[in-house]
Amino acid sequence: MTTTLDDIKSTFLAPFEDLAEKVSENINTDKLTLAKKTALEAIENNAFPTTRNEEWKFTDIKSILSNKFDLQSEKDSSNSDLDLNEFDYFLNKNKDLNSHILVFINGHFSEKHSDIKTTNDKISIKTLSNTETSSSTFEKFLDKFPSTSGKDSVSIFSDINTAFATDGYVIELENNQELELPVFVYFVNDASQKNTLSQLRNYISVGENSRCTVVENYITKGENPNLTNILTSVNVEKYANVKQYKLQIDAKSQFQVGSTHTKQADNSSFTNTTISLAGKLIRNDLRIISGEHCESFMNGLYLLNEKTHVDNHTVIDHIRPNSYSNETYKGVLDGKSRAVFNGKIFVRQAAQKTNAFQSNKNVLLSDDAILNTKPQLEIWADDVKCSHGATTGKLDEEALFYLQARGIPKQKAKVLLLQAFAEEVLDSIEIDVLKEFLTNEIENRLSL
Repeated sequence: MTTTLDDIKSTFLAPFEDLAEKVSENINTDKLTLAKKTALEAIENNAFPTTRNEEWKFTDIKSILSNKFDLQSEKDSSNSDLDLNEFDYFLNKNKDLNSHILVFINGHFSEKHSDIKTTNDKISIKTLSNTETSSSTFEKFLDKFPSTSGKDSVSIFSDINTAFATDGYVIELENNQELELPVFVYFVNDASQKNTLSQLRNYISVGENSRCTVVENYITKGENPNLTNILTSVNVEKYANVKQYKLQIDAKSQFQVGSTHTKQADNSSFTNTTISLAGKLIRNDLRIISGEHCESFMNGLYLLNEKTHVDNHTVIDHIRPNSYSNETYKGVLDGKSRAVFNGKIFVRQAAQKTNAFQSNKNVLLSDDAILNTKPQLEIWADDVKCSHGATTGKLDEEALFYLQARGIPKQKAKVLLLQAFAEEVLDSIEIDVLKEFLTNEIENRLSL
């Protein structure tokens, strides 16, 4: 019997049947409930993306949908025998690092593993499952961002997240506040016993002239397939500064579909740095709406081997004049790995005197590695400075020969050249402990 796309869809959505029924029966008319019901309708009417969809042309998600995932309850997650020190690269190896720590296990907040330091009453670090904040917070962000359901969504995964997200972090700063310590967030999938699925929805809201730094870490315990479906909304008010780091250095069995939607008010700054070193299939969508006199930085580094697949899709939409954006994505591909980069820059007619730059550079270490890159510019203004470009090639043989001629072994010479290649992205990381760890991690992987 032939398996159809509808059959696959039904199988994938089967764990959500009870949740969907509860949402449908909810008689409340608040924005949160209505948003969930709209998302359910979109799930019913839309299909999972295929390679016929232009935005998913080089990423086939059949490997995700072919698995049956189990939803775990909050009680099951809290009973996990997780030892965070086993996975905590930073606290375990760098005792001097002081930070807020949030841990989510299989999509649920784990209070016993977390450590939120004391802050003033104008800074809030909470979770979406907090009954006092979840509905009101969701409504505030629905007002600030375009709908993530239906035709405006990145894909049906966004609709599934809207309808069924179990938890996530909520960071809010009022005006003129600085969150001095970074927030380290650990998203853990305990896949030691069964295939697991985590649905997380995060919110960052930073008031005028305020600043914060968030570091997201993705961790898997066990070898079973697991999926993290995650959506983060970021609101950056005037003169505010937000830095977001995403570390995807997880197990080979990890699937991840993630979206970050950012809206920048005038004179604000936002930086997103995504480091992808492992995973079965990862899809990252980053969308930024930029106001006037804004600075937007998008940095990415993917170091892939074996059959790892990483797809980075980015959009920076300049809607007001006098703003600056700089996007630098670099990749090193070995084995039978595959990388996809699709970066779009929109400069609207009102966005005169915009400076927007985009670069994607790649090194292929294997004849079996595949790269698909597509930098794009769409400009409606005439007084702008914009550029984009992509390069793909092998290691510079002359540089390699130069180092060997000075007594450096060939493998060590390769490592030095690739480290120098990655340095531009690593320089965007302002947390010294984090930068040092990633530098060592990359060196160890390249030395294999």
